[in-house]
Amino acid sequence: MSKPSETTSKWKNNNDLMSSKNLHNNVKIYLQIFQTAALLEIFHSSIGLVRSNPLLAFLQALSRIMVTWFVFNVSETVKI
Repeated sequence: MSKPSETTSKWKNNNDLMSSKNLHNNVKIYLQIFQTAALLEIFHSSIGLVRSNPLLAFLQALSRIMVTWFVFNVSETVKI
């Protein structure tokens, strides 16, 4: 039997999805994908599509990406 990839869901029913031991593994990749998509916000503010400061958009997106990629991968307490 082959090991499931990291992007496949690892739950069989709703109780497995919301249990604390599986929650981090189940939502990690989705959270990283959607928080990384915040880089589009910087692009949109740079070209004037939205009225926000590109520097502030960069700082906000950078902080979210740092939390989702670095803190979640390094800290063991997040994975508990």
